[in-house]
Amino acid sequence: MSDSEFEGYTPTKRARLEVPLAAQISPNSRIRKPKSAHNQIAMMKIDNSVKRRRESFVVRPDDVLAEKIKKLEELYDDAFRSEAQENPELSFNELNLRSLERITSSEEFLKAADLLDLPVLLDTETPVLEKVALEEQLKEMKHDLEDNDNGIPIPDLKLPEVLETSDHLQRAYRIKQLPHDSSMPVVITFVFLLLVSVLAFNHRRKIVAFILEGLESPYLSPKNSPQYQINSTWSIKDPKKLDESSFLRTHIFDSATKNVSELKNCGGVRATSVVKISEVRENGEFFQIVEIGEKKELFIEKWSQERRLQRLDLNKTITSVPKDLEISGALSVSPCGRYVVFSAETKGPDEKSFFDEAKSDSDKKANDETEKDEPVFGQKFLSKKPWGEQMTKTVSPNLVLVDFETEKIEKLAFENSSLGQPQINSTGNILFMALDEKPFKLGRIYCTNRPIAIYQTSVADFSKYEKLTEDDYSARSPRWIPGNDSSFIFLKRSTYGPHLECDALCQFTDGKIHDIVPVIKDYPKSDTEFAGIYCTELKSSPFLILPSGEPIILQSTITKSSVIVFAISLDGSIQRITDPGKSSYVSSICGDSAAIISCSENTSESVHILQMKSATDFSLEEVVPASDSFERIQENFELTSKSKRIFETHFTGREGNKNLALYPHGGPNSNTTKSFSTTFIGLGELGYDILMPNYTGSVGYGQDNVYALGGNIGDYDIDDCLAALDHHLAKKSYENVFVFGGSHGGFLTAHLTAARPDQFRAAVIRNPVIDLNSMHHVTDIPDWNEWQGLNIPPLLGKSPIEEQILELRKRSPIAYAHKVKTPTLMNIGLKDLRVPPPQGDQWIKALRSYGVTCEQYDYPEDCHPLGSTETLGDIFVHLHRWFNMHKQ
Repeated sequence: MSDSEFEGYTPTKRARLEVPLAAQISPNSRIRKPKSAHNQIAMMKIDNSVKRRRESFVVRPDDVLAEKIKKLEELYDDAFRSEAQENPELSFNELNLRSLERITSSEEFLKAADLLDLPVLLDTETPVLEKVALEEQLKEMKHDLEDNDNGIPIPDLKLPEVLETSDHLQRAYRIKQLPHDSSMPVVITFVFLLLVSVLAFNHRRKIVAFILEGLESPYLSPKNSPQYQINSTWSIKDPKKLDESSFLRTHIFDSATKNVSELKNCGGVRATSVVKISEVRENGEFFQIVEIGEKKELFIEKWSQERRLQRLDLNKTITSVPKDLEISGALSVSPCGRYVVFSAETKGPDEKSFFDEAKSDSDKKANDETEKDEPVFGQKFLSKKPWGEQMTKTVSPNLVLVDFETEKIEKLAFENSSLGQPQINSTGNILFMALDEKPFKLGRIYCTNRPIAIYQTSVADFSKYEKLTEDDYSARSPRWIPGNDSSFIFLKRSTYGPHLECDALCQFTDGKIHDIVPVIKDYPKSDTEFAGIYCTELKSSPFLILPSGEPIILQSTITKSSVIVFAISLDGSIQRITDPGKSSYVSSICGDSAAIISCSENTSESVHILQMKSATDFSLEEVVPASDSFERIQENFELTSKSKRIFETHFTGREGNKNLALYPHGGPNSNTTKSFSTTFIGLGELGYDILMPNYTGSVGYGQDNVYALGGNIGDYDIDDCLAALDHHLAKKSYENVFVFGGSHGGFLTAHLTAARPDQFRAAVIRNPVIDLNSMHHVTDIPDWNEWQGLNIPPLLGKSPIEEQILELRKRSPIAYAHKVKTPTLMNIGLKDLRVPPPQGDQWIKALRSYGVTCEQYDYPEDCHPLGSTETLGDIFVHLHRWFNMHKQ
């Protein structure tokens, strides 16, 4: 059961530059515009003489926009005349406003104007201007907007004084001029959005809230030159203000000179309405699905680097677009750019109760386009379960194919299966995976062991499909091999069993499957040895293309307590790219180059550019250095487990710290890696050393190690944690020893306080497994109890027999609550579907009945990770407060 309190996903956000309507309106004539003309709907570009030359900051229409403006004029004229006839008592200004409201709510207006077709400053196109240069451009804008026909004055457009920036602040500034005189029949509005971002990190603060979002960034822009533009999106969480701010940093890397330069003050907050976004194509185009308005209507859009090119309405076909990567996956765009395929919840017949009335004939005619199926009565309250923890919006997604040339939208649905992770190639063939929903859905997030099969369809006949893999194993993440439209790679593992284990990387060609990288069973002999592939999914585009044209798979995977990037050739040869002792992840890939994020236990994230000349000849250059580094003592040691297997423990501390905190990770098939943890850094600054055992069952140490824990939780894992603690305390003494953990780490924390009643001064537990029997029928993953507690195949809804119930009781912390003396603080996410809240409640009730000092904090809007900004901050403060209260 995963322990992921630091995980989170922020949807892509963008900064907007808008030029609203500006026009003088007369009741008896057509709309008259200022002399510079057509300034209401046009592209604006900013001259940046310092960084790169672009088109001047003026307003220019193209032919298409001119057509839209002409249509707008006609619509306004008709609307004004109608309003004047219907409401002769109204003043001109009132008629003007009502006319605008009238046309903006009409379908003709939306088709003609499509006002959202205004340019968006994309992350890769954010302009940079010094203050003086920007003020000059604003003066030009004023001159350009002057209406010499009627002499309406335009106020000076000035920058506010607050543009003085600080090294410790991140700010967004909006300059808005709203010249409005109620006696005049005109409103001229100019809105310019300037975003100034400076990295914020206060060393004096004990709650360090700084993360690099590897899901989105750094993005390596496609470029046909030796210079690469690296856009990295960063976020800062502020628990005090309950705010999470994201900003952009842009670096230019010259591969010839190895020089790196950063474009200053080019950050921008991204728009939250984007649901999903594709990768940028070589021509700069990309596609995105957005939500619009209060009703959250869904549209799919095609964009160039400067403006939107096309928008299609999805609301007749789909109801929602799940954001998960485990089932739904990403948008897949055909190489020609014509087709986009994705996974979504699609519309079916209208489900009504027995007491709902059928629609009238007139209603049916009005809705012929959107409602083609007859309503189904008695199905309004039919149970439709989602895919569990953190996937409550993913119920039974299907495939959707959009043809941007014909504007046709099709869907493909399977009965009792969820479809996702589509991949389209140059011939129009589409790979996708189908996740079996029978006999009922088991939680998918963090669980790679579900029965999944891979299928193929095509744009030529989207309704026909072919099954390519079988159901007796889990086949996921199908990815076409570049330059080979008949072969693809995918991840393969057994069904059920451990929720995360070593995967085989396979290739499918002409109906045959062979292993590129097999499952690795043995414990790695060194820190640099490849230990197998441990991941939830492959990247949507995992291939780097060598200058020779050979595709190479870039994959980050756990090796012991490090996360290392490896380059894997299709012949199975493996080249290590990054060093051990830290955690490195592939962020984005562009041709023969890739952006890689690296961090360590004491150093925050840095960004590197990988360039490969061949499978073994490569360079790795740092382009964004780590912003923060802390003095830490680090140590690794290995011990022999009760399971007769070797396990590894790593330690991080600071000179002079007098307290030790034991941290068993969750999972249990997980790992505490050598990564930058703001919680661990904060605890170190407050005087705590951290001991992190990767006990038996942890991933990254060979498949046999993962399987050794099945049926042995509450035994091998506890013994390993205590052995690691005793080994470390034999070398260094502390005034106080504490323990904390979440999920399976919470299970172990509870067990440890019962096993050593006098060892720990205090304990903090998050969403723990306490009673395997009471949890069995309410968790979204009952198979976890059956495998980890009993080492048996899933019961799939059947109740355990008496002997199994007794065994699960013996392995549960609740059986030993009477032994606990340790003051315990409990954190519970009330929306947790993985380890439901009654588990933590049960432990606190039991401890209080035995007179143990306890506190409990419930977080109403949080699920299993307890990862919201406010909750993270609250938990950290309480963690330190509780430990500090119980020091001797």
